[in-house]
Amino acid sequence: MVYVQDIWSISGGAIYSPGNKTGRTWFNDINFLGFGNEINGGLKVDREFTHGWDWDGGYSVNNIGKTFISANVFYSSGTDHQQYGIMIGRDFSSQVIRWGGGISQLWQNTRYPDLRDTLGHFETARDNQQDYWLGYAFDVRPFDPTTVYQNRFNIAGRVTRTVYSEKPDFDTLNLFQNNTFYLGRVGFSYRTYYQDRYVFGLGRTEDVPLITMIELLFGLEQGASSSRPYYGLKTGYSFHNDQLGYLYGGFQTGAFRSDEKWLNRTSILELLYFSNLHAIGNYNWRHYIGSRYSYSFDPSSPQDVLNINNQGGLRGFSDSYLRGNKKLVLNYEADIFVPLKFLGLQLAVIVFADFGLISSSNSSLFASMLYQGYGFGFRIRNEHLIFPQIQFMFGFYPNTPQVSGEHFNMFQQSSIFYRFNQFQFSIPSVVSVE
Repeated sequence: MVYVQDIWSISGGAIYSPGNKTGRTWFNDINFLGFGNEINGGLKVDREFTHGWDWDGGYSVNNIGKTFISANVFYSSGTDHQQYGIMIGRDFSSQVIRWGGGISQLWQNTRYPDLRDTLGHFETARDNQQDYWLGYAFDVRPFDPTTVYQNRFNIAGRVTRTVYSEKPDFDTLNLFQNNTFYLGRVGFSYRTYYQDRYVFGLGRTEDVPLITMIELLFGLEQGASSSRPYYGLKTGYSFHNDQLGYLYGGFQTGAFRSDEKWLNRTSILELLYFSNLHAIGNYNWRHYIGSRYSYSFDPSSPQDVLNINNQGGLRGFSDSYLRGNKKLVLNYEADIFVPLKFLGLQLAVIVFADFGLISSSNSSLFASMLYQGYGFGFRIRNEHLIFPQIQFMFGFYPNTPQVSGEHFNMFQQSSIFYRFNQFQFSIPSVVSVE
């Protein structure tokens, strides 16, 4: 059964903050000139930019010649990072696709505001990166067109070549050496779906994935002055029960090995639960509980890289100085779906509570302060428009004042707080906290 729904393909918007004189405007069309291609762009204003402004943009040609091969050219910018490039390839977007792969060429410029050279200028790094990958999916069972056919097994390889044209002077550990990274994957995945409503949408039919998945990763980074192997593991499992609801659990871990030490160690343990939909009269409601433990540490470069800001832990909270190498967050949300419509807009009322622990490598996680956030808000969307869901929220942080010193914050989100793991094989990649 295939459900189709007409939507308006063009979206855009603008936002400006008079206090810090920053703002941005953007647009997106997922059916440019009716060809099924996507174009997007935007203009950003910020005093931190070199010229006071910068832009983002991209163009994608999808499903070239009905082969599921797509091409993309793009430019993206931030206050400390610029990236532009071109990519072409095909992903395992369907369970019947046997071959996937791609080629890309990227250029990146990164500056480090906390580090300056002898003249007081920001340290910078410039590199270009060539990336190639190829994968094959298969099953040990013979093909039977009368049954649901899945390629459960997947093998893939990736080669990434990085060359630096400019390196920071502070790089005494030679972290920015030219290198070639070889990464291989062997994986198994079995995926089915069940249909539900009011999970992450506001009434449309949603296909919720149920997954059993495991990936083994093996890699080798060959640098100009040193080489090191990489090992990784990614797993995930989910199920749905008509009485209990939906539960997903996943674990990932990976690290490089050099001089009998584990480097760039990253581990992630995550859980997501949401209840079945309950009804009180014409109102529907659902509970969501999510938890995530993250660990990231490199003894050769012991910097704290984790935070609990916004999507990283406490929604609506921001503290650029609060960092660590391990964290544990717990998030609760109750959504009440209101049977009201105005101009096609649908409404959900949200109540949330977030908790987070974060610490550095030299201190215990459970001896750190318990950061808290409580709040409420509402989500609106017209399911016939491409505009993302908009959430307006009000948060209270009793023991975690914002950088401005306030315990309260009103904020807006363009996406839901909880997300599914993608549950499908794609380009092989190392375990990352991002």
